[in-house]
Amino acid sequence: MGALRLFAGNACFMVREDSGEDAKEEFEQYIKEEGFRPSKPEYMVACSLNIFYINVNSMLYATGVKYPVKLTETIVDESPSKAFSVDEFKTIWNILKKARNNRSIENDDNSLIRMGTSCFIVRDDKLKDRDTSFWKYLKSERFTSINEGNSSSAMVLINVKSMTYQGGLYPTIHSPFVGDSFDSCLDIDAILEDRLENYLSIDEFRTMWEIIRKYKEDEFTIEDLLDECESAYGIKDYDSVLEICDRILELDKDNERALEYRSSSLFYSGRYGEALECVDKAIGLYPTNYKFFNVKAYILTDSYRTDESMDCYNRSFALGGFDGDDERVMQYRAKSFLNKAKEDYYERKDKKEAYRNLMLYLKEYPEDDDIFKLRQELTNQYPLRYDKQLLYFETKAYKLFKAGFLKESFECYKNVLKACRDYKNNIQSIDYLGYDIISGRQIHELDNFRWYDEHLSGCILDFTGNYEEFFTRLFEKSSQTMDLCFDKARLYSKIDDEVIALNYAKELAEAYPDNEDIEKFYDAICFYIKMKDSAAASSESKEYSSLREYVEDVVIALMNSSMHYDKEGAIAKVKRNMDDIRKAYEVKYPVEEEIIDIWFN
Repeated sequence: MGALRLFAGNACFMVREDSGEDAKEEFEQYIKEEGFRPSKPEYMVACSLNIFYINVNSMLYATGVKYPVKLTETIVDESPSKAFSVDEFKTIWNILKKARNNRSIENDDNSLIRMGTSCFIVRDDKLKDRDTSFWKYLKSERFTSINEGNSSSAMVLINVKSMTYQGGLYPTIHSPFVGDSFDSCLDIDAILEDRLENYLSIDEFRTMWEIIRKYKEDEFTIEDLLDECESAYGIKDYDSVLEICDRILELDKDNERALEYRSSSLFYSGRYGEALECVDKAIGLYPTNYKFFNVKAYILTDSYRTDESMDCYNRSFALGGFDGDDERVMQYRAKSFLNKAKEDYYERKDKKEAYRNLMLYLKEYPEDDDIFKLRQELTNQYPLRYDKQLLYFETKAYKLFKAGFLKESFECYKNVLKACRDYKNNIQSIDYLGYDIISGRQIHELDNFRWYDEHLSGCILDFTGNYEEFFTRLFEKSSQTMDLCFDKARLYSKIDDEVIALNYAKELAEAYPDNEDIEKFYDAICFYIKMKDSAAASSESKEYSSLREYVEDVVIALMNSSMHYDKEGAIAKVKRNMDDIRKAYEVKYPVEEEIIDIWFN
């Protein structure tokens, strides 16, 4: 990578002459007299900009280039505001022309306007001393060494585009400004003898650099800002990242790294619409940067635009986007397969295609038990779980809303209402309804659909086409909607998805802190999740410091295994088996195995 940076840019200067048409003609006459030849006509586009591209290696020039941006990778950013003045160019050329190799290039192919690299070779015997002030000068001017301390040669190759330098060069590596970069020279002694005049002195380089550096001040500022950006991004301070990126893009509207940080930070901040706009611009500018395709794929995955997300993953893959250690790419790609499987099943009723995408997901995550149940449905081993269908549409609708896709979210909420009605209409035929974790009783029929039947259906009817008002009313938590929202929380607890139930109950508890029924309901869900977590932790690897601690885990494990969470019943079982439990504790018998013995005794 260092060597590639060393040969960045080319030997082309952008020069501006805007003091009038006569002055432009006078300057063009000057460069012709200096031996520069015009390039082919297609580079000579008439326009109002008095811009010259002058390549000091190929000795070609072009005038009036209509779009002088990213054309030749000149020494400084290709913007009219960064063009050298005529006097500045003349100062630089007066230094370069005496050192330039005089080999004539007859070919006037337009590609030669891009010839060479942005390098100079400086030769001075003082450079043999690594403590000489010039080495310190280069560092103070922000140049980076490619081979620090490797040689005491009297020469150094300096690239003013990439801000790099390399000491200890053999003269086979010529400065494309002042030498011939296409010679294949084998006689080193002859080159040393014949071409000493082709190199610049320390003073000559410093004179030129003082002119060039003022056009690179923005680059120095950008470099510092990118360092700040990297630090903020590392601690996930996305607000700061976005603020810094805005400052960078004011200086360089197409800065690649800033666009990387900005698009990723907008995505992680949930500002999907802005992120998509940013990443589309970036892909247009840098179509070979796989990072932009990855970010776009993440956005489209979370927005349930599965076909488009797959296309982005494939394009990223072709560019090497899966070669790194970032697991996020594979995780999101698998997530997209799962979204596609559910979309095919619940929306298109295409079990065959849904099964194909589900198997692609399970290839990455074969231990996902809940998805294994979906596989059973797709192979007709299990009836459609209407509760999961409802949760799919509701999750999709809410994520589309959070992503800022209001119209798409509104349409999806229509599917939520339909899925809710399908659920109610098929309750009698559902044979997998289990135990209500909150009420503590077996489920025979489900109710608690009032939020959907009354609130959601009313909002759809009243605010079709008025998306802002629709979502304001839909998520409203007030005295008028409290009972309906509480009803929905009870429904979530009955369909055996404790995480969704917990999150929704927490929202209600925060919205209605004085409602004792909601607080009791929230505490009950928290207790249930604690039971599950405690039971899962009761493994043979756990060390107990006392019999009491062991007994507590046995009680919790019994409650969890019974699925009735009957604490009094669990305590009674423990009392009846206390002697065996004490022995099990003394021999460090795992809790999970001990409760099996209790059940069979």
